[in-house]
Amino acid sequence: MSKKIYVAVTVGTSLIDNLFKKIPLEKDENLISFRKKKIKEIEENLKEYLEKYGDDVSSAELNSICKFRNFRNVEKNFLSIFLITTEGTKKIAEVLKERLCNKGYDVRLENTDFSLEESKIKDSIREFFNTLKKLKALADEENAEFVILSSGGYKILSDYSYLFSTIFKVPVYYVHEKMSKLVSIPLAPLYWDYRVFVNMTTRLKKTPEFFDPLELIKDSIEEIKYDLIYNEPVVDMVKDDSYREILKSAIPIWHNLWIGDLIPETVEHSQKHSRRLLERFEMILEDFRKSDFDFFEEYELETEDEINKFLFLLIASAYLHDIGHTVLAFETEDGEFKSLKNFPEVVREFHNVFSVYEISRKRNFLELEKLNEKLFNALRLVVLYHRKKMNLVKPLDIDFSNYKERYAKDLLEKTLKYENKLDYSPLVENKIFHDLEDEKIKKITLKVAAFLKFLDELDVQADRVVDKYYQSVRQERTKEEVEEIIKLKNLSNYEKFLEFNEEAFKKLEDLRKEKYNEMYKRLFDGYEIDQQFELANEIKIIFKISQFEHFKKHSSIEYVIPEIENGKLIIKISGKDENICDEVKKDIEDQINRLKKDQEEKKLEEDFGKNIKLLPFDFEKITVKIDKPKGS
Repeated sequence: MSKKIYVAVTVGTSLIDNLFKKIPLEKDENLISFRKKKIKEIEENLKEYLEKYGDDVSSAELNSICKFRNFRNVEKNFLSIFLITTEGTKKIAEVLKERLCNKGYDVRLENTDFSLEESKIKDSIREFFNTLKKLKALADEENAEFVILSSGGYKILSDYSYLFSTIFKVPVYYVHEKMSKLVSIPLAPLYWDYRVFVNMTTRLKKTPEFFDPLELIKDSIEEIKYDLIYNEPVVDMVKDDSYREILKSAIPIWHNLWIGDLIPETVEHSQKHSRRLLERFEMILEDFRKSDFDFFEEYELETEDEINKFLFLLIASAYLHDIGHTVLAFETEDGEFKSLKNFPEVVREFHNVFSVYEISRKRNFLELEKLNEKLFNALRLVVLYHRKKMNLVKPLDIDFSNYKERYAKDLLEKTLKYENKLDYSPLVENKIFHDLEDEKIKKITLKVAAFLKFLDELDVQADRVVDKYYQSVRQERTKEEVEEIIKLKNLSNYEKFLEFNEEAFKKLEDLRKEKYNEMYKRLFDGYEIDQQFELANEIKIIFKISQFEHFKKHSSIEYVIPEIENGKLIIKISGKDENICDEVKKDIEDQINRLKKDQEEKKLEEDFGKNIKLLPFDFEKITVKIDKPKGS
């Protein structure tokens, strides 16, 4: 289904210029003298001249609107056109409006007094920016897309249109009369340097008179600071005021939870990871829009209320699903206090359980106290089930004779000592899921849990190691931490693993299985393994060294990009190491196949009367492929 599009069109004088080209010069007359003589007559008779010479005369505005429709394949009744005038173009805009209205377009004029006079330029730019902001706000209110066609008018308007598009993330299009196709000006991956911004605000305040570009964007510096750090574009898609207010107040808190990351030696799981998940969601939405499909319609989310709940749960879970990495300790249902500071492996392995523990324990601090109980429990379920091994529908294939799995079950049952206890069964069999009662919330919970799993699996690329400098410093720091434990605890037999070669990692992997199993047996049996036990120190060393392999894996992947082409989802992987690319490809395919098996389970049909669509794509139309790196 097509979505309404608000189109802001800058208006210039190309209509008159093109008409002049059609009128033959009189003998011995040059264009300049002819123009001076004819300009008033033509301005007074624009409609007649336009009728006489027809649409082939065209103007930058008509040309760009026509080409935009062809480019986006959109029907005219889905367009609302806003002609933005400048000084001297109001008459032209009125003629263009009448002609477009006669053709069946919805057209409105936005009259400005934009002038290039030195004394007026500051106010002119401010007025132009405010006009675009007003139109975007109108589009947002109607859940419409907002685009700018900047072909007409002063060239400075194209510059400021692009600045507007970069700040507010809206598309800008341009076409010249010599171009056969519309050009989509891509959004540059540019953003503010927050440090420079903070420094410059003081400098700007010192200047008695200045043209403050910041006032074009927000009403105050504090608002700009919020946007620089905490603004999440998809929040604006949430139309329910109560959900949007929770997100706007909570995201700054969620964003900073990583101050207390208990396992910093791992690849990045913090706010950048959350942002990348939502960024991929935005990319998928954009591809659906370009393909003239509605994402939410394809995902069988039928009402605005369902869409709002889906968006809220997706945004919240993107930020909160990994906060278990920060848990220092937990308390069992019988009040026993368990420290985790010496067990990075336990934190990493069961961070989904600890994430739910934190969400339950810190509900008020996390700004979730105003969230109704059903949606709060839905959020806890989504977070718990984001791990690949936690199935949504298909019965779990777990060997509970394994001490790690026995401990996992015990941990889940004894840790979350809150009302509506969670359990280790598939999501649809979970008591809390059953207690949601509302079929629509159950459906949305399943979809968000599935989509989060899908997005989470795609974030494998080099961004997870931040960059090569962070990777280098992080690895050097981790090596020093390992060496410190080895020397302090006299564990010299572990020094050989610091060679970081294939043979060392293979031997370490064998030792890891042995030591981890011993650790989980002791934990399951109720032993406290504090820092005085040799095993806890060995586990720390093994865990820290093992992270080097993860850094290697992530740093070798250049990108993982989801693209929709001809109704098919193609996940493209590019990297420096063919074997690692294959490994990542198998991991993604495994996650997709797990979700496919979940969707094929008969229980969905038994519980809902039909199979719930777990992803907005047909599983048969999903392809994972390895792209060749550029230059290879």
